[in-house]
Amino acid sequence: MNERREAGPRPGQTFEREPARRVFAAELREVNFEFPKGEDEKSPSFILLPTGARCNRVLSRQNYCPVHEIQKDFRYDLRIKGVLDDGIRTRNILVQKEIVEALSGMKLEEAVALAESSPLGMDEVFYRIRDAVLGRYFQVRGSEIDGRILVKECQKIAFDPADLAALLNRAGGESR
Repeated sequence: MNERREAGPRPGQTFEREPARRVFAAELREVNFEFPKGEDEKSPSFILLPTGARCNRVLSRQNYCPVHEIQKDFRYDLRIKGVLDDGIRTRNILVQKEIVEALSGMKLEEAVALAESSPLGMDEVFYRIRDAVLGRYFQVRGSEIDGRILVKECQKIAFDPADLAALLNRAGGESR
């Protein structure tokens, strides 16, 4: 009989999560020793940082990408690569820096400073831009290149709640 067991500590055994350590890309690049804590395949692996600290959870705030690893010629950028959905079809878009700055209210220099000073790093910039644009209505104009719209103009569209209710009533939807 094959019995399934929930993942986690065995009775009488506890696990403590190691704190994540914030490191710079240069430190991560210098790591040359990795070792497992236990013998089984689910045991955590650790690295030895140049400072001598043992670490199995890393927060990197600079030019490290978990997919492409360390980027030597890294440059900060502030663009949105996204999808617009008008309810009939979807379109891939690329929004340039100047328009993203206007939409988010954050200049590239501010975004770089935020990425370098926030514990979340570039994720903090992502969250702020996401909160400014996701789920909002926009009218965009631009050129289509290889199936993607290169946005040259972008305006927020604000709906009057009365107009929205009228649209819902015309469509047969209910307002709650």
